[in-house]
Amino acid sequence: LYFGAHIDGVAGSPGADDNAVGCAILLSIASILCKKPHRKTIRFVAFGAEEQLSVGSAEYVRRHRKEIEENGIFMCNFDSCSSAVGWYKFVINADEKLRSMIKKVHNERDMYYIEELSPDPYNDLFSFTAAGIPGITYMRNNCEMGRYYHHQPGNSIEALSMEVAENEVLAASEMMEKLADTDDFKGCGVNDEVKDTVKAIWENIYGGWK
Repeated sequence: LYFGAHIDGVAGSPGADDNAVGCAILLSIASILCKKPHRKTIRFVAFGAEEQLSVGSAEYVRRHRKEIEENGIFMCNFDSCSSAVGWYKFVINADEKLRSMIKKVHNERDMYYIEELSPDPYNDLFSFTAAGIPGITYMRNNCEMGRYYHHQPGNSIEALSMEVAENEVLAASEMMEKLADTDDFKGCGVNDEVKDTVKAIWENIYGGWK
């Protein structure tokens, strides 16, 4: 199981929500999940060069392709996900059984979200999807274009909600523990409807497995 967030930002922006908070969430989840052993391995990865078309995560998946394709179960990614105002938008590349579990875990915490099932090539989940690994990217929008402070000086800690981030930490920890400690979701994968689209994007935009 993989947790991911990108550690880079853009010039001229403090990068609090894009993506310092994602990295802080990784550390918080690690502090929770390390308190007991789990049946499956959990890896935490902070990717570089996300702002350059997710170069870091693509290279990670290429280098570890054999392990990921043979043993990978799920990837949970955090990117621009803690705006103080707005709504949750989760990019989910997973089949119906996994989506039902994800919905149940979050709705029980009063977290309701827009479910984006179309593959998004512009975040670190995509390369794992290309390798056949289902997953989710937590995002939180506050305007129709995404986030009004995206790549701007206003992307500061004042724009964030620590309560939102905490809820994501707790929900993601619970979700991944279900995957780490049971075999209830064995055989689950990427939703079939997007596989051809993902393959085409991986080849045309990322250059495939070269």
